Amino acid sequence: MRIIIDGLQAIMPLWAHPVWNEGKEMTLEALLSRWLLRCEQDKNVKATTVSCYAQTVYRQIIPGLGHCFVSEVTDEKLEEFLAEKRETGRLDGRGGLSSKSVLGIYQIILDAVRWGVREGLVPANPILGKASPKARLADMRVLTEDEQIRLEDALSEEEHVLAVAVWLSLYLGPRVGEVCACQWRHLDYHRHRLHICGTLQRMQVLEGGRPTGRTTIQIGPPKSAKGNRWLPMQDFLWDILMKHQARFPAMEAEPDQFILHQPGGKFFEPRSVQRYFAKVCRKAGVADANYHCLRHTFATRALECGMDYKTLSELLGHANLEITMRYVHALDVMKQREIKKLNRISPMSKNFEL
Repeated sequence: MRIIIDGLQAIMPLWAHPVWNEGKEMTLEALLSRWLLRCEQDKNVKATTVSCYAQTVYRQIIPGLGHCFVSEVTDEKLEEFLAEKRETGRLDGRGGLSSKSVLGIYQIILDAVRWGVREGLVPANPILGKASPKARLADMRVLTEDEQIRLEDALSEEEHVLAVAVWLSLYLGPRVGEVCACQWRHLDYHRHRLHICGTLQRMQVLEGGRPTGRTTIQIGPPKSAKGNRWLPMQDFLWDILMKHQARFPAMEAEPDQFILHQPGGKFFEPRSVQRYFAKVCRKAGVADANYHCLRHTFATRALECGMDYKTLSELLGHANLEITMRYVHALDVMKQREIKKLNRISPMSKNFEL
């Protein structure tokens, strides 16, 4: 499907013959437009990824930096821009962006400028890396044991089909899009395993590289090659899934039918699952938790139970072990934070620090 089209025609002459004399430098907006076109033409970049790039470019980057010449996008300017995004970057006016989102903005700008240098569109890279942001571990929301117990109690009282999605993500760790893409044929009925081999996403329809406000559903491969994986299931979780399957007439339990589906067979999309999860959280008295925290919680509980890093990485479908190690570091940070609370108990804490 073509994503980026005629909107670039007006700036094609500059791309074909970049001019750097007489002060005619390329703006960041012009460079990003060309970079998006290159991404769309690259068969190794998924359409959903290009869609996410385009939304970030046109909603977050161009309004603030698009008018700047590339040579003006220095570390100092980037640092100021990213700091503003951390404080007031949310488009709904409810505060700043997460450190992960800020890192994504920085990486898009850096990748586009590096590409521009290689293509001869930009004479030199003004970004030296001094403003490179880091994803803070504090952004990783993990349910406490008490919150998890309350959530499971609330789920046990639920009869909605989407309760199965929450159970699966809490005890196996798949992403919401991966759960939505699961079909009955992805089950291994002999070894009680679930095959994660796709992801269902709602993506923006773009015209000229710009979000149109229209969306479409796409079912594609997992986030990375290692995302294609088999997940062995606990006995109680398999029982929940089999009871779920028994609720449907035979035609709705055919191999190609989605495990999570509405009456008549239509799939549930991620935002429906996320809304359902928010409702169950309110019922359970769990605050400030999004659906992805189930994945974080699964990883954290697995480490607490002594699971080795390599096994956990394979279960999560991480592209490399380094990504999994973030959970290890996060767990250490949480332990340190909790142990320091004991300072308030002992009078010796006035003289010593843990």
